[in-house]
Amino acid sequence: MPATARAQHWDPAEVLRLLITEEVTGRDAATRRPRRHSANFPTGKTLGSWRVKDSTIPEPTQNSLTTPEWIGRAENLMIAGPSGTGKSHFTERLAQAATEKDMRVSWFTLETLSASMGKSKVDGSTARTVARICRTDLIVIDDIGLLPSARTPPRRSTGSSMPPMSAGPSR
Repeated sequence: MPATARAQHWDPAEVLRLLITEEVTGRDAATRRPRRHSANFPTGKTLGSWRVKDSTIPEPTQNSLTTPEWIGRAENLMIAGPSGTGKSHFTERLAQAATEKDMRVSWFTLETLSASMGKSKVDGSTARTVARICRTDLIVIDDIGLLPSARTPPRRSTGSSMPPMSAGPSR
């Protein structure tokens, strides 16, 4: 661009404005890539791949959810319906739109959230894990109805006078 600017006798202020604009655009793109990666999106579906007319969600509702104002108000959103109706696709579309607005997103299935919390219990990092998740602007928990959540059996201390728990039938 500098060679073109000299050859065409551009105003130096205009050259500076264009260079700064390019720098800002590049930095924005550079920060969005890691945000998308850390969000852990399942497929990469975006606003462009969603077919508004094919959804049973009313179009005005879809349109209002694509703006991130509801996220800033910390409102909850639950999307329910039969398998294969596009709930995950629509939700990923909303989450991708949030990253485009420089928001931080955490995407989980119930299974991955349970595994993450289970791992944090083992290594003693539960508080850090919860804090990291809560620092995001949008937390998505997908496929809640597909899998039972992991249940941790109650622990007993080793010095207990109670008999050990048995996994098999009692005799």
